[in-house]
Amino acid sequence: MAFGTQRWPWRSGRVPAKWGFATRNDVGMPAEADASRDLRVGDPVRSTIGRAALGSTVVAVVFVVMTWAAKELPSLYVREPWQDDPYDTVVSFALWCVPMLVALCTLRVVMCRRDAPLPVRRALDVVRASRVLVAAVALTLASEWSSVLVHAHRAAWTATTTALIWGLLLLTVLTVAVSRALRLAGRATRRFADAPSQPDWLADAIALGERHAQRLGSSRRLALRVLRWLDSELIARIRCYPLRACGVFAVGAGVALASPQVIYEGYSTTVAVFFVAVAGCGMFAIIAIVGSHLRIVERPDAPSSAVSVALVLACASVPLTVAFRDALWALLATDTDGGLAELAELAIGVAMATGAVVLAAVPLARGRRARPRAR
Repeated sequence: MAFGTQRWPWRSGRVPAKWGFATRNDVGMPAEADASRDLRVGDPVRSTIGRAALGSTVVAVVFVVMTWAAKELPSLYVREPWQDDPYDTVVSFALWCVPMLVALCTLRVVMCRRDAPLPVRRALDVVRASRVLVAAVALTLASEWSSVLVHAHRAAWTATTTALIWGLLLLTVLTVAVSRALRLAGRATRRFADAPSQPDWLADAIALGERHAQRLGSSRRLALRVLRWLDSELIARIRCYPLRACGVFAVGAGVALASPQVIYEGYSTTVAVFFVAVAGCGMFAIIAIVGSHLRIVERPDAPSSAVSVALVLACASVPLTVAFRDALWALLATDTDGGLAELAELAIGVAMATGAVVLAAVPLARGRRARPRAR
């Protein structure tokens, strides 16, 4: 699932000349337009992509502001239907994932210049990232609407709840409108299905740093040395071991995601560790799946190993188990009070079962795909 483990023959900014992109001295911009690799200046496809990306960013900003206010302001939080699990789990992860996706989109967009050819790979990645961004917002909206439809916390509904639902409706309409713009952008880029593999996200990150390093004056040389070290050491290792890098990042993201609630609620050490573990598993699955879809690290044509797929999906099952714990307790018809120890056992058991099923299913699915080719 995650990314690949093959060592690549280039580093982030050292893209082979055969792809027609600039060297690191040109901060990652293509030297001249090539119909198969670049979108020329003035190409109408560029404006279509730009409108879709701008719309996605606007939706994301409005979503984060409204969702954060509804979740963090006590006067609003106690009146919203989606204040508890499983709805709140989706909202909590979205409040972290959507800003991260906006940052990724911004990284790509700022590398697009009106007066220079636009690499097709960069344009396609902007569209992909915008789609994922809107999909994350839409998934959260669907979760919130489901809480409204089942009248969750109906006794606490007031005029404030009505206002929140009207805001939810307006945001839903805006999301649908932007989805249409993304559909048009997708149609406009269908002819670029066989896009080059570079410049990828990591190459653009280094190129953007080099662009800004040129403005540092006397500190420019030091900044460029740091960037070259990051490129040759850190970025190179991420390319070689992307799943490990994903795990390291997920640990930090999990701590950041769980810490506010742990501190505010005054959880004990055991409960805090459990919440951090759940958040880390969820972030690991999200980063791995989204990173694979966006091709953050360019991977070889060989599919990911069954172990990687099983690991990612097993981690994804952990926050889902916690979110739907009440339904699972009822399904298991257990007499337990659903304490922390029992919940941890349930989450671990579901994760192990998920991993085992995936380990068995992936080879079978790939075997079925390969049979017609063998004939």
